[in-house]
Parts: sequence; structure tokens; C-alpha cells
Amino acid sequence: MKKEISTVRSRLSITNKQLREFEAIASDAGQDLSRLYEGESQNTHYRIASMQEARRILSQATEAERRKRSETFLDGLEYRSRIPQGMHDRGEAYVFADHPLEAERDKGGHDNHLPIYVRTLSILEKVVPAGGVWDLSVHPSEWGVDEREEMYNVVNIGKLTLEAGASIVVRGNAFILTCQELIKEGSFRTDYDIGILGTLHGFGSRRGDYDGAHGKAGNDGSKGADGRKPRLGSTFLGSVTDEFFSKDALNGGDGNDGEAGADGEPGLNGGACRIAEINLRCMTIQSPVTVGVIPGRGGNGGDGGNGGDGGNGGMGIDGFKTVEKLVPPGCGGNGGNGGKGGKGGRAGHGGISSNVFLTVPEKAIENIHYFSKKGQPGKAGKGGTGGKGGRVGKGGLPFTRSENDEQADRLDGTPGEPGKNGRDGRTGRVMPAAKIYVNNCLKTDSEPDYFSN
Repeated sequence: MKKEISTVRSRLSITNKQLREFEAIASDAGQDLSRLYEGESQNTHYRIASMQEARRILSQATEAERRKRSETFLDGLEYRSRIPQGMHDRGEAYVFADHPLEAERDKGGHDNHLPIYVRTLSILEKVVPAGGVWDLSVHPSEWGVDEREEMYNVVNIGKLTLEAGASIVVRGNAFILTCQELIKEGSFRTDYDIGILGTLHGFGSRRGDYDGAHGKAGNDGSKGADGRKPRLGSTFLGSVTDEFFSKDALNGGDGNDGEAGADGEPGLNGGACRIAEINLRCMTIQSPVTVGVIPGRGGNGGDGGNGGDGGNGGMGIDGFKTVEKLVPPGCGGNGGNGGKGGKGGRAGHGGISSNVFLTVPEKAIENIHYFSKKGQPGKAGKGGTGGKGGRVGKGGLPFTRSENDEQADRLDGTPGEPGKNGRDGRTGRVMPAAKIYVNNCLKTDSEPDYFSN
């Protein structure tokens, strides 16, 4: 083993302290050091059952670094202090900084979250080829759990080489990367060398696609029945009505109302960027290293369905004469009302972002570039259009009339009212960008746009 360690140190140009840190991270995951020294990678899944053990294993910060982080760890996160994410933030402040546990306030929530899901990947040397992307994400499918379960992703690397245009990314995991030696080849890139991206899934009251489904259009109302001319009896004097004759049967029926359009589904909130601690102990680079934090965009709300048109009123029967009397014409039916348009779905809020802590050699700070983007919302769904009111049914004509007053004598129905348009969905909120700390000093800050809408 001593010979192997000596060979490793000469090949990787790392110190005894760095090698011990690599070994300690691997040992916490129960990994075989001899196999790592032989060039194998180790990928270990396990669970951590207590906050104290999570603090010991997950963060590589020193006590002094923890105290420094605690000074500003929760600054700017006040907007989510009253929701479950606030409990989560306070727990992270204990694990990754030096905040005390708020046992009475948060114990129930932490107990529901424990034991947490952890994957540790250890590899002594890794080369990401030119233009390649090494996706380090841990997926819930590896554990057979719900997609919204948080995965803790520990990556332990001896020497990482990024050839020209290569990058590493993580999507939606709590990410702890400790790299003893980073070598970056090639020129400065405008996107990122290390990308911390949002979850592939969104958040909201439903599952599925980011964009909400459009509401179904309402069915049109059916036409009212036309009036029915009664069956007449016959005598030697002429036609007569039978004993069951009903004058109402001459009237046209009312058209049925159109159905309301269904509401559009809300868009899901954008994918979340979770906390990250990136430790780069030694750097040999041809151009600056860029770390980017990009949460997911909120989904679009679905449009409300259009209301159905009201049915037309039925036609009245013309008046007629029998031996006994003149029978007046039937009235036309009323048109049905148009259906109301469905409401547009709310736009999904932008994805939320947690803190990112980047620790590098002091002399390398000027060669670290970083950016964090705000979580942008989706578009609100448009309200559906109300249905048209049904047309009137025409009344029948009287048996006796002059040519000039034929239309005036009709007893037409009333037209249906048009349906109201559905209102547009609510706009989504812009969520604050992640705060990035370099050597535990805050380097990015942004206003909490969450309150602006």
C-alpha cells in the first residue's frame, strides 16, 4: 500500500493532506482503497440516518469555514422561511455551516427527511474528452423512489482533466464535489465548465409535463325541438282538434345552454438547483474556470377551453283553423346561453436555487468565473372565449294576416346570452438567483423578485 500511495502522489502531484482527504471520503462510503489505487472507480449508494452524521460526511468545510459561512448562509432566503423549504434551509445551515439545529421547530420535518439518500462516486483519475459532458447526476430511479426525493451526490476525484470544451454537470442534486487536482485545457468558455442545473422535473400540485394542458372546449348546446302540428280529426264540416290537443305543443323548445370550457392546467414550477459545495484543492488551467448555476424555467399555463355555443331555439308552428276555432301560432323557442370560457392556467414560477460554496486556492480566485441565473417563470394561459348565444326560434305565422304585418305577428323567442370569457391565468414569479460564495465570501447577490408579483 505504501508503494501504491507513493506512486499515486507522484502521478497526481498531490500532498499527503490531499491524499488523506480523498481516502477519508472514500472510507466514509465504505469503499475499497486498494481498488481505487488500481484505477477502478467506486460507486456506492447508502443512507445517512442522523443530522450529525450528515454534517460529518457531506461537508468538507473546516470549523473556521463553517463559522464564516454561518454569517450570511440564510441571508436572502427569508422569502421561503415559512414554507417547508425554510426547514430544509435551516437543516443545510447546520450540515454545511455552523448553525445550531432548531430541534423544536424542525425535528418533525427532519425526521421525515431522514435517512437521506447518498451516492458517493470515487475515482482517482478522470479525463473528460474534448467537447464531452460528464453528467454526474444521481437519479431517483437508482433508488426506486419518487422523482421529487432529494439525492445527495458526493463526488470524490483525485485528478480531473477537462480537455478543450469539456464540462461536468449535475442536475438537481445536492452536490458535494471534492477534486484534489483540476486540469483545464482549452480556452475560456462563455457557458460553463461546471454546470449546476435544475431538476429535470417541475414542482406543483400535479405531476407530468412542465406545461399545463389546455382546457377542453365545452360542447355546444343542442337545438330546441320545433313545435309539433297536432293530428286533426276530420268531420263532414272540416278539421277538428282531438281531446288531447295541447296548445303548448305548437311552441318551439328552448335551445340548451352551451357547456363551460374546462380550465387550463397550471404550469409546474421550474426545476430546482440544490445546494452545492465544490472544493478544488489544486488547479492547473489554461483559461479561467467558469461555474454556472441555472435553475429551470417555469412551465406555461394551459389555455382555458372555449365555451360551447348555445343551441338555437326551436321553430313555432303556424296557426291554423278548425271547425271550432282559429288556433294561434306557436311561439319560437329561446336560444340557449353560451358556455363560459375556462380560466387560463397559472404560469409556473421559476425554479428556486440554493447556495453554492466554491473553495479554491487563494491564488486561483482571479481565475474563477461564476454566474447564477434567476428562475424565470413560464407564460400564463389565456382564458377561453365564451360561447355564442343561440339564435331565436321563429314563431309561427297566424292563420289570417296581411302581407304587410307578416313578420310583426311572429312570436319569436329570446336570443341566448353569450358566455363570459374566462380570465387569463396568473403570472408566474421570478425567483432569486443562487448566491455563490468563493472561499466563503459572498460573490453574487440579487433582489428576491419573488415579492415583485
